[in-house]
Amino acid sequence: MKDTELIKWEIATDILVDKFLEVYFKGDYTSNRYWVGGDIGGVFCINDYFFDIHRIVEAFRYKAPVKKFFEYYELEVDYAIKDKPLVVNLRNYLKLKNKKEIR
Repeated sequence: MKDTELIKWEIATDILVDKFLEVYFKGDYTSNRYWVGGDIGGVFCINDYFFDIHRIVEAFRYKAPVKKFFEYYELEVDYAIKDKPLVVNLRNYLKLKNKKEIR
């Protein structure tokens, strides 16, 4: 049986994700969406995008514009495919004027 605090946290986490989808997917998220493995607060999947809860929190904490947020997501994927380390985190990426500043 789950503790009351854990249930409240899971509800709050789902509310945060709903807000994330509203902002970053413009409310168009009727497609496939789920917590990977049913693990609320782990990795959330929407369509073919995967976000851990920390990235969702960062998006709000740093007020990431939608365009820049997805640019960074694609950059992360590109670097992962190339098996190269990405030397900039989301917070700092949002401060860059252009991608050429990334080395």
